[in-house]
Amino acid sequence: MLDVLASFGVGVLLGLSIAAPPGPANAMIATHAVTRKRWWAGTLVGFGAMTADAAFLVITYLVGRAVQPGENMLVAIYGTGACVMFFFAYNASRKWRKPPMDQLQEVRPTHSYISGLAIGLTNPYQILWWLTAGLAFIQSVGLAMVAGFFCGIIIWTVSFPWALDYARRRIEKAYHVVMLFSLATLVILGTWLILQVAVLLLT
Repeated sequence: MLDVLASFGVGVLLGLSIAAPPGPANAMIATHAVTRKRWWAGTLVGFGAMTADAAFLVITYLVGRAVQPGENMLVAIYGTGACVMFFFAYNASRKWRKPPMDQLQEVRPTHSYISGLAIGLTNPYQILWWLTAGLAFIQSVGLAMVAGFFCGIIIWTVSFPWALDYARRRIEKAYHVVMLFSLATLVILGTWLILQVAVLLLT
């Protein structure tokens, strides 16, 4: 029983390790959480990204350590990821001006979910996490650890957008703080990915 609980706990920590750090998925979660009428719009983005993690889990499990990304693969991963970052940064910039509370966008569940899925499937950090830490995770994978892993992601995916929406409703400046976080994260990561492509092509 203790072994099962320990495996579950490790899984939770692994889930938080990929879900909690600032990155494109959290930037999109933040954007949807403060520009929609319901906090769970951000959660739907997180569930989309979590679906991508589920796909990567299956792929990593099947191919194991045989996956060794070459230079061409890295260029494609970084380049595609940069395009996605800049596209979502552009969309976020259009929402910079805070709308009145009664003019916030209606939640479109499919749109929020697909946004999270798209950024999850094209996020180089998410892909490379699975090719590194994910591979180590697979070596000791068990049902309890897998359950803990996705439980950790769900904990963050639900609590993070709820906290942002709570702050937005009570602190006037919270909206622009969140939007600035989203824009800066996406632009910085997109620029860094472009630089990585340049380094790979020039060396």
